[in-house]
Parts: sequence; structure tokens; C-alpha cells
Amino acid sequence: MKPSTQAQSVARTKSKLRKPRTKCPHGLANNGINCSQCGGTGVCEHGRKRYFCIPCKGAGICEHNQRRNSCQLCGGSQICPHGRRRTACKECGGSMYCEHGKQRNQCKACGGCGVCEHGRVRSTCVPCGGSQICEHGRVRSTCAPCGGSRICEHGRMRSYCLDCGGSQMCEHDRIRGQCRECGGSQICKHGKIHGRCRECGGSQICEHNARRDKCRVCNPNVTCHGEACQIYDNAERRLAVIDGLCITC
Repeated sequence: MKPSTQAQSVARTKSKLRKPRTKCPHGLANNGINCSQCGGTGVCEHGRKRYFCIPCKGAGICEHNQRRNSCQLCGGSQICPHGRRRTACKECGGSMYCEHGKQRNQCKACGGCGVCEHGRVRSTCVPCGGSQICEHGRVRSTCAPCGGSRICEHGRMRSYCLDCGGSQMCEHDRIRGQCRECGGSQICKHGKIHGRCRECGGSQICEHNARRDKCRVCNPNVTCHGEACQIYDNAERRLAVIDGLCITC
């Protein structure tokens, strides 16, 4: 008998002896080996899959207490050349990104499941009571009273804190995206911030050709603090206050 024929015969014999894979009453495969409710052998005392359990030192956990296949330090199989999870990498065409270049579950055009009826991400939507909204009506991670994880010891957003050397601050001590010298992404061809540029029709400019948040027509309750507004005249680079009101108000 030829080696290939012999190997095929052995494979057929093993397939006949192998027990058929069935699901447990809770819908998990392999007879519920990983089902905590069925008491499967693949479930540890912590109620997790034993293979990926850190306290049990499962075989799927590396020396850095991360899943071995998704650990950047170990060069896991799920880590792409850009140092990200392969499925979550836009450059690699990860499956989590749609044709519009957005995360699939947060894309309005694709009708992502993470988008609520108000057109926002469901978990950060205040009217929907998103899971990431705290009792103060803010995103929990960016809420100072709640001690959010993105708040530094100075009470600021960590990435925008000069004292902490935030990643969003450039060498000129400005927000990187709003720095002209750095060619920030928020700077338009007129040298202004896109949203505040009248020539570009910025989103922060109202129909009265003024900044929306400082327009007395759009916001009758807006108050000007005169010199405290710290609005500078672009021509003379000095504080301009006319009749007690700054040049914007």
C-alpha cells in the first residue's frame, strides 16, 4: 500500500472513531467543554476559560499577563506590522473597519449597531443613558469629579496636559492639531482653525458671521467679560475692547 493511501485509510478510521461534536443545552460546542453552566472541564474555578485565565496561568497567557496571540511584546499572531491588533488596524484593512474608513459598529452609513437613534455612539449618548456616561452627564473616563482614567493629577485631560507631556501637545506648547508651525490637521489654508474660519464656512461660525458660542443673536444669554475674554486683534496682536466688549462680542 502506498504511503498516501495508507495515510488516507488511517484518517478515515480516526474520523469514524471520533465522537461527533454536539452542542450543550446552552448552545456551546464540544459538548459544553467551555460552558460554565454545564461545569465543563475547560472552565476554571474563576468562571473563565481555563486556557485564557490569568490567575490559573493558562497556556494562552504569556509572561506579560496578556493573551499570547494578541501581545505586542511577544509579537502575537494577531498583531500586525503597525503594532495593532490585525482586525482593528485600518492600514491593514482590518475587519472592524468598513468601506467608509470607520469602525463598522460606529458607522452611521453602515447602520452600525453602536449608533443610537440620535446619530451618536450609543455608549456615549447622554439621552440614551449610555454605559460610559457618569452621573454628571459626561463621559466617565473624561470626568474629573469621577476620577476618570484619562484625567491626570492636575485635573486635566492627560493627553492635553503640558505638565504631563501629553501626546497631543507639540513642541510649541500648543495642541498639535491646532499648531500652525507644526502644520496641524485643524489648520485651514487661511492659517486659522477650520471650524472658526469664516472664509471656509467653519462649523462654529453662525449665519450672523460670528462665532456661534459668542453670538448674541444665537445666544441671547451670552455675557462678555471685556478684557477677561482675552480676544486679540489679529492685525495688531493686542487686546481689543470696544465699549466694554471684546471685538468678537
